[in-house]
Amino acid sequence: MPTAERLADNGLRYTRFHVTALCSPTRQALLTGRNHHSVGMGGTTEMTTAAPGYHGFRSRSAAAMAQILQSNGYSTAAFGKWHQTPPREISAVGPFDRWPTGEGFDTFHGFMGAGMNHWYPLLYR
Repeated sequence: MPTAERLADNGLRYTRFHVTALCSPTRQALLTGRNHHSVGMGGTTEMTTAAPGYHGFRSRSAAAMAQILQSNGYSTAAFGKWHQTPPREISAVGPFDRWPTGEGFDTFHGFMGAGMNHWYPLLYR
């Protein structure tokens, strides 16, 4: 990743990243550079509640790094497990704004939910 290395060499480093006990909140912390509760992903997309920080999808006020990179002319891609879209929005009719391509990625190839059958995966492109 030569571009990321150049950015780091010039002082742009994310040093306060932390993981959580769940994949969706950790992924949101990585995608946004923010605390997972502050962007609404205190639990997985299947464990949503009305409590602040637990509604299960990234708040519009918190841009994902892919959106920032994309708006500055970079090409972006996501591969593998996504698990950021509420299950009720994973269908052929969308809405697609919480899918990877709606979150700033030009390309996505992977699966949308928490787990997948490794012999017969349901992959999206």
